[in-house]
Amino acid sequence: MSPFVSEQPVVGTGKYFGREQLGRSLYTGVGRGRSFAVVGGAKTGRTSTLLQLKAQLELSFKRDPKATRLVPALVDLEPESINSAATLATAIYSAITKAVADPKVYGNALPVRVPELTVKRGDDPFAQLCRTLAAYGQALQGTAGWCQYLLLVDNADRLLSPALETCAAPVATLVAASETFAPRALVLAAGRPLRELLNERDGPLTGVRPLFLGALRDSEARALIEASCDAVDMALADEVLAQSGKHPYLMQLLLAEYERHQFNVDADLVLAAVRPHTDRLFTRLWDELDLGRGVTYRGAYAAPEHALMQHLIERGDAVDLRVVERDLGIKPLKEFAELLEYCGVVERILVGDNVRFQANGRLWNEWYAARIRR
Repeated sequence: MSPFVSEQPVVGTGKYFGREQLGRSLYTGVGRGRSFAVVGGAKTGRTSTLLQLKAQLELSFKRDPKATRLVPALVDLEPESINSAATLATAIYSAITKAVADPKVYGNALPVRVPELTVKRGDDPFAQLCRTLAAYGQALQGTAGWCQYLLLVDNADRLLSPALETCAAPVATLVAASETFAPRALVLAAGRPLRELLNERDGPLTGVRPLFLGALRDSEARALIEASCDAVDMALADEVLAQSGKHPYLMQLLLAEYERHQFNVDADLVLAAVRPHTDRLFTRLWDELDLGRGVTYRGAYAAPEHALMQHLIERGDAVDLRVVERDLGIKPLKEFAELLEYCGVVERILVGDNVRFQANGRLWNEWYAARIRR
């Protein structure tokens, strides 16, 4: 079985690589009641990060069985069946009750009866959710299932969709409630739309702190290669890093194809084999930059994210953002640099005390350059 996994989430030692600092911030932060948004572009590991946090919390039940457990309840907003406030409230309640009733929480004890959540026409779904959670919390008191819980929400960009756009505020209100039935904290996994909502000063999720994914650090990327396979020599490792720009999906994709040929194959054949996958990824990245707005991406009136991307590709080296702002006459560019960074197409590099940005991924750079010439 290949150690390189690209088409599904990964979790656990030896599978989930890198992000140590982000992982520590999440684990310690939620324990203190802080809420976060794990922000990344397509295939940067958003779902894997939620699953890794979930696994770490569940492992803590065994390490310290006498401590109050913080039980992770995971809700995925991707299914089209979650298409209203009522269906979202029901999905949240189902995730919480399923997580709390897990044998990892109860051990050998019998779980309590779970009150039924009933949302009738005309009801406020989240008000009814709060009442039912309060009844469930009261039933748990004094039992082996008594715990606190954490609400994890994957594909949280759907909170901005027309079907769910009224739900972000009630979700935030639920988490902010001081009652014992309320979640201890909230962790959202999402991309650019939610990140832009977090930037709104008076938005419903102002207390949620963003943590960025993106490309792996050089040490993390090389550790992934070395831990997964001894057959990758230094030259091939450098080639994979240069082609992928340390984007985790692209790295896994390339390494899996090289491994299929026992690492004895021409690089052009590998690139041809993975091109359908890379084209799909890059199209998703392009769509995230555009967001259906039809922005201008060439010339003097290019949208800032495109002007910055093209400038970094043309420069090739690591550039101070202040220099780019001066060269392009566009200021500020910090938000757009962060966008390209958490999409995994630009790398943040620390040179001394100075932060610089560099477009290192050859595959994306070539695809992007061809796309803007159409």
